[in-house]
Amino acid sequence: MCIRDRGTAGAYDEACRLLVDLSEAHAALDASKSFREELKKFMTGHVRRKALVQRLVKAGIGEDR
Repeated sequence: MCIRDRGTAGAYDEACRLLVDLSEAHAALDASKSFREELKKFMTGHVRRKALVQRLVKAGIGEDR
């Protein structure tokens, strides 16, 4: 299920967990720069989903705008 399909807290928590896992995997592969670039695009596309953005910032992988 795509994040666009559901705007619930549970979906945001799941998306945040998955993005944190992806961030850690990219860091382990020394590819964190490309991940950051893609995450920035993702967050730009979801800027109106404040609860999701806040979760990513709190998890330490997102940038607060």
